[in-house]
Amino acid sequence: MPCIEPIQLPGHLPIRVTPGGTSNQTAPAGTTPVAENRPVAYVKILNLWPNPAGALMNINYESTEEADVQLRLVNTLGQVVLMKEVSAQKGLNTHELNVSKVRQGSYLVQIITAQEVHTKVVVIMRND
Repeated sequence: MPCIEPIQLPGHLPIRVTPGGTSNQTAPAGTTPVAENRPVAYVKILNLWPNPAGALMNINYESTEEADVQLRLVNTLGQVVLMKEVSAQKGLNTHELNVSKVRQGSYLVQIITAQEVHTKVVVIMRND
């Protein structure tokens, strides 16, 4: 079966994708696959509000286990402009970020665990 040539990004495992959508990547050490080549998702249901945000923004997500999580706000140049380390509890988690000192514009909000990265877009806008 033909496949797309694998790519290697710094700090990432190579992935080879076939037209059927499968890959030859194995689950990273310390994860539990739920099906062949599909590791468990540790963070589910990611919500941000308000969006657009003014001075404060809330991040809400569900975690399948207790874990250290990094919350990041990344600008369109890929620069981390705000970072917060938190301990996620199993179940629903909500964290507030103070974005009052962040310039207005579009940003990526990332939730990073040891196994995965989840990203959503947020707009910072104020009526100054």
